[in-house]
Amino acid sequence: MTIAELIEELKNYPQDTRVVVSGYEGGVNDVDYVKETEIYLNYNTASYYGKHEEVEYATPSDCEKVPAVYLRN
Repeated sequence: MTIAELIEELKNYPQDTRVVVSGYEGGVNDVDYVKETEIYLNYNTASYYGKHEEVEYATPSDCEKVPAVYLRN
């Protein structure tokens, strides 16, 4: 999802609607801050990892590297 797509989606909700992210093993958490980062696309293949990986936590890779905004909790 891109920033433009996210903005368009969020326009459908009242501006005071809470934004949350998945909790570690269940439940949800508030978004505490937004982090600008770079990610490798399609870096992880194991099902228990997220599909992409932040460059700062990965070994150098041939995967495509792109800027991203990470909603953190």
